[in-house]
Amino acid sequence: MQHIVNKDLAKQVREIFAEVTRYPIDILEDNAHFEEDLGIDSVKLAEVFAVIQEKLNLPEKNSLYEEQFSDIQQVVIAISKYYSPTKKASQVATPKEAEQVKPQPQINANKILQGKIVLVTGSGRGIGKVIAKHLANLGAFTIVNTFHSRNLGEELVDEINNEGGQAYHLWGSMANCNQIKKMFEEIETNIGGLDFLVSNASNGTLGTVESIQEKHWQKAYRTNVIGFHQAAIEASRLMKKRGGGRIVALSSPGARGYIEHLACIGTVKAAVESLVQYMASEFAQDNIAVNCVSPGAVEGNLIHKFPNSEQLVPHWKSLTPGYELCSPQHIAEFIGFLLGPNSTGMNGSIVDMDGGSSVYSYTLKERFQ
Repeated sequence: MQHIVNKDLAKQVREIFAEVTRYPIDILEDNAHFEEDLGIDSVKLAEVFAVIQEKLNLPEKNSLYEEQFSDIQQVVIAISKYYSPTKKASQVATPKEAEQVKPQPQINANKILQGKIVLVTGSGRGIGKVIAKHLANLGAFTIVNTFHSRNLGEELVDEINNEGGQAYHLWGSMANCNQIKKMFEEIETNIGGLDFLVSNASNGTLGTVESIQEKHWQKAYRTNVIGFHQAAIEASRLMKKRGGGRIVALSSPGARGYIEHLACIGTVKAAVESLVQYMASEFAQDNIAVNCVSPGAVEGNLIHKFPNSEQLVPHWKSLTPGYELCSPQHIAEFIGFLLGPNSTGMNGSIVDMDGGSSVYSYTLKERFQ
């Protein structure tokens, strides 16, 4: 059965989605998938539904919170059962267009990335957040990119700016090629160029080889490999206009050896490392260096998401000479070096930052039980 969609209702619903999510209304297409295309989870949907109910004067008892929706069109069809165009809907405010933000000259001449513009993908939380903040501390105008954690990204930008740095928030999914293209168009229009790209955004399931499903491969490859490739192509276009640049990707030693529960991520990171070497060879003619940092187990919340983490973390520590894992700050500092003036001899390098555990590739200090 084909549903006839009320165009006025569809317009109002899209405007409410734009108001609550603060997304540009032009990306809120009727069939854009909430999770994969827009990064809208069930919690955010509940917020949207609450505003819809209020502004469209829907009855208190409705099925919005009970049904499963994948796109706006499905929501509009569901709402049409309750919506009465004779009732005046509340005024909806649409988000303002992004203002042009140009990097301002820094005063501290000791900052090695002074005057440079860097994009750190997936930088609203975790290692990406630490990298973004460190590069800002080194003087770079830092573009913070988030998809699922927009609020965290905006909070980080405020934090950097309030501490005397310069930052800009860029929303978009590194798993969506159309959004990647729009993000770099926004960088060119609103910021004016790009010198560095740090490809940190990642996706992948934790588990055994047997547990990996087709959808897990698709999500992991789309973000880690295709997204990195498309972002690097767009970034290199902007870098060439500024006489060159640097690209740094993040990988994992699981790309070249066994790490418990890392079969999916390790496999796609192997593709990332191969792609880094091809990019390094082909981008060199445009004075663009491409390198890869490969952190092992890193102190933080992520390692505790591994199954049996209470056993695995001591095991991973036992594989390092100093019985100590890397911290996110260690990784951020090394990336700062790779982007700085003293790393001009590095191109196509894949550097392990695993606390020294690679020393024990063939000698196990403690057998994992």
